[in-house]
Order: sequence, then C-alpha cells, then structure tokens
Amino acid sequence: MDEKSKRSRAFEIAGVRAAENGDLPYAIQCFTNAISEASHRASGYNNRAQAYRLQGNINGKQRNI
Repeated sequence: MDEKSKRSRAFEIAGVRAAENGDLPYAIQCFTNAISEASHRASGYNNRAQAYRLQGNINGKQRNI
C-alpha cells in the first residue's frame, strides 16, 4: 500500500469512529479527506455516502452548516 493509500485509510478509520460516536459532520470531513488522498479507493466514497444517508441526506449534497 502506498503512502497516499495509507493516509486515506487512516482518515477512513477516523471517520468510522466519528460516525459511530454520532459526529456525522466530522465523519463526512474525514471521508472527504480520504477521497482527496486517494480518489481511486472506492471505500471513501461509500463511507461518505453512508454518513450522508445517516444524516437523512439521500442526495449526498454537502450542507452549509
């Protein structure tokens, strides 16, 4: 695994933990960071979509907070 993929995975782990603790905005940011690090990894997109769904945002559009 290359360095970008490792960083991406670390962001994903942080995002999953945040989502499990109910901090969905932070989780989405972590997943977005994971995608920025390694856009070829599908899991970042999937995790972010699931976090949006948990927020009730079925369109996956970022909301202004």
